Amino acid sequence: KLPEVLTKLRRQFVEGSVENGVEEGLAGKIFDLIVHFAGYGFNKCVIGSTEIVDADTGDIVTVEELYTSRRNINTLSCDSDYKIVKRPVIDCVANGRKQVYKVKTRLGHEITVTDNHPFLTIDGWKELRELGIGHQIASPRSLLDLGHNSWPKHRLVVLAGVLSEGNTCHPSGFYYYSKDNIQVDDFISSVEQFENTHVTVRQRRGLYEVYAGTGQDARFKKGQIPWNKLEKESGQPVNGRSPRSGARLWLEDLGLIYKDATQKFIPPEVFTLDRKSLALFIGRLWAGDGFLISTGTNRVPFYATSSRKMASQVQHLLLRFGIVSRIIDKLFKYRDQVRPGYTIYLQGRESIERFIKSIGHHIMGRGEELTALRAYYESIGDDKLSRDVVPFAIKSIVQKEKARLGATWPQIEQKTGLSMREFVGAIHSRKQGFRRSTIRRMGDYFGSDELIKHATSDIYWDKIVSIEPMGVEQTYDLEIEGTHNFIANNLIVHNSHSTAYAVVSWQTAWLKAHYPVEFMAALLTSIMGNKDKVAQYINEC
Repeated sequence: KLPEVLTKLRRQFVEGSVENGVEEGLAGKIFDLIVHFAGYGFNKCVIGSTEIVDADTGDIVTVEELYTSRRNINTLSCDSDYKIVKRPVIDCVANGRKQVYKVKTRLGHEITVTDNHPFLTIDGWKELRELGIGHQIASPRSLLDLGHNSWPKHRLVVLAGVLSEGNTCHPSGFYYYSKDNIQVDDFISSVEQFENTHVTVRQRRGLYEVYAGTGQDARFKKGQIPWNKLEKESGQPVNGRSPRSGARLWLEDLGLIYKDATQKFIPPEVFTLDRKSLALFIGRLWAGDGFLISTGTNRVPFYATSSRKMASQVQHLLLRFGIVSRIIDKLFKYRDQVRPGYTIYLQGRESIERFIKSIGHHIMGRGEELTALRAYYESIGDDKLSRDVVPFAIKSIVQKEKARLGATWPQIEQKTGLSMREFVGAIHSRKQGFRRSTIRRMGDYFGSDELIKHATSDIYWDKIVSIEPMGVEQTYDLEIEGTHNFIANNLIVHNSHSTAYAVVSWQTAWLKAHYPVEFMAALLTSIMGNKDKVAQYINEC
């Protein structure tokens, strides 16, 4: 809430109340109650685990953490030109326990909200209950350059190696596995830069097993307390402590020890790193569990992981380079078993070319594949099969601009070199949308700022694939200065203007009491298109 606005409104309210015979202290208490109860009833809510970005540091913060800490941060928002910008979080309020629904999109984004929470569509803001499977909603296609910290190269290499091809469930050290000797040499030279860290290497059936320990004999001696005995509840070693290398202690500090493949995650500190550090980190990740190109028909790079959390984190970090990706559930073969996992596929030619340029040279041991990938995308034409489109409803703006200019479809087609067949007639569901380059050419032809805005926006129009009821949960809402929306779980959602609702509430009540005829006329004018609301409000009056 803006303090200066509240102060001004409070003064006006108290002065007006005193003029009408209300004691000043009581008037002040009434206004304070109005502000307090602004946090309830009107709000469109998210759950506490919803993640937003601290736009000054790159740190990922949950809404519940923000509410508990009362931190003052800037976060990411979408302005009226559809550009991603920084905006202050004015307030974070708790709204009680409410029925919530999980929304999942084609790109794999997930967010849990109340059914009245608005999402940005091509036709403006629409509440979840107005949307369904197949509707397109806005997600960011690129994020700002957020982090400012940097790590030495050896830390980035070791962390990426451990997350992609490592085993941290050993009591005194950890393992790294690879079939590529270039990657192995890169990892060894990096991990040995940690204090008191020594490496042993074995090769079995073409696989290198790299163990990073202290070089000391950690075997049990007669009468020794078993330091690797696991406590039943915590699962952590007790009754003593084995020797640990500097690299092992660092991984402990990051919380990555005793995490199996499904539990792995990218530590919070990584999200505060600058693009230079992130590019190296992602490149080394891809060297381990990433795919670039095959000799067959598969020419779309992807990263594979058994951890859903890590899949979402990789997807988010790619967005910091303007790389759009899609998470797909997969089944992987593992030791004669089939296990669930996730692949993060790059989406569209633009994202793949950005990946090659920004991250490709950091992918160790994959030079030939990278060269083949680059050559393939340099050899093909426009990305005609891309799903990165402006929703089909944009044609209504094109038709409006055509009418304004007074041009015919054949004239427009001749001038732009574009087929006008899909722009003629009513909107239908057969076509998902138009390529951004097409809308840009139309915008340039018409001199239309609106069309150019959509063609050059920071928005990727994602599609809802499921809406699932999740029961009743504690909910929260943010209030964002100026733009009144924020990016949560990589989707653009609206806030609720709780302060504005409070002011409108007491102003409306005053008008209703003192000018009932004028109030009723204004009310019916504003809702005359909705018969259900007309009946409801007449009954209330």
